[in-house]
Amino acid sequence: TISDNVFYFFSLTNITLSKNLISIGSYAFYGSRSLETITIPSKVNSFGINIYYGCSKLTEVIFEEGSNFKYISGMILTKDEKELIAY
Repeated sequence: TISDNVFYFFSLTNITLSKNLISIGSYAFYGSRSLETITIPSKVNSFGINIYYGCSKLTEVIFEEGSNFKYISGMILTKDEKELIAY
């Protein structure tokens, strides 16, 4: 689990999360303005609110193969695009 606010205002450009990760807390990457890419493992099944709020350079969230989620136009959706998970 990534706790709430854990990367709060960090100066990261790209981050690949641990393959054992199962949840991402609220505001996990809040304000990380230089963050461009996040790679999320397929085991993640829970997202807090506003996980990438304030990440103005974020252009890509990559879900590893086997994930139940996808990233489209700034939103994390279920793979079937029927449910909005985060924006």
